[in-house]
This record gives sequence, structure tokens and C-alpha cells, in this order.
Amino acid sequence: MSSEQLIKLCAESDVKEGAPVRVELEGLPVLAIFKVGEEIFILDDECTHGKASLVNDGATDDHKIICGWHNCEFDMHTGETYGYPCVVGLRTYTPVIKDGAIYCNGEPRPLPE
Repeated sequence: MSSEQLIKLCAESDVKEGAPVRVELEGLPVLAIFKVGEEIFILDDECTHGKASLVNDGATDDHKIICGWHNCEFDMHTGETYGYPCVVGLRTYTPVIKDGAIYCNGEPRPLPE
């Protein structure tokens, strides 16, 4: 992945544990950036079940995102759902931390099967 392909999402200092950031950029889905410990996670912001914003209406529990509308749970590492009522996982993106900013290449990782 070359730096020309990277898309700057926000400053690294903008994302704090317990305070995720919602990013809306042209050409990308709305993204949610979470920090757990020293790890940064980038996922689609919209729950795949009820279309709720995970940044605005969700909560975190360790490396799990819980949608506030119907308690759907997703793994931050893989986007995989933990079951009903969600049956479709979230797309995740590889974060790149560079020069104090968070980037991604805009390509989601494959969903687990």
C-alpha cells in the first residue's frame, strides 16, 4: 500500500478511548474510528441490522461494539457479528498511523465466512 493510496481520516489525537469518531468523506461509506488501549479500529459506522450509527448510538465492551438500537454485537477486529438479530458483519478497514494522523486505503477487509 503506497502513501498515494492512503486517505487521511482524522488526527490520531482526535480519537480517544470511549470517545469514537465518525468520519464522513466523499467516496467512502461513513466510518467509525474506535480506540481500545493502544489499538485503533476503523469500521463502517452503520449497524447492518437497524441502520443505527454505532458512534452515536453504540457502546463498546473491550473489543466489541454493541448497537444501541437492538443490542447487535460486532467484533472490532474482524467485523464479525455475534449473532441474532444481526446476521451480516460490519466491514473493517486497516488503519495506518502516520505523522500523527489516521489513514486507510478505503478498501474494506473481507468479511469472515
